[in-house]
Amino acid sequence: MKPEIGTKVYCIYKEGILVDNVAFIGKESFIIESFGGCTYEDSWEWSYEDYNNKWFTKLEKAKEKLLSIAEERYKEQLKIKKIYDDWYELVEYEKGR
Repeated sequence: MKPEIGTKVYCIYKEGILVDNVAFIGKESFIIESFGGCTYEDSWEWSYEDYNNKWFTKLEKAKEKLLSIAEERYKEQLKIKKIYDDWYELVEYEKGR
């Protein structure tokens, strides 16, 4: 899937979801708007072939994927919490919350 410039994308990065817009389109990948401010170079370029695996256009699909990765990796129930407008992160599941 090749998104258009300005499309909001949800990218699974480490143990979270990075929310940003597409800034540049390439032959096989795109770069997000925050590329200039990203500390980690591997967080700003995303391959088209990784659509619905590492990056998504729907937040719910990104959350489902991250939770399935976490369940497989940690063998425990976790949840996703919005930390900033552009970042969601895995946190421990607390009953009653």
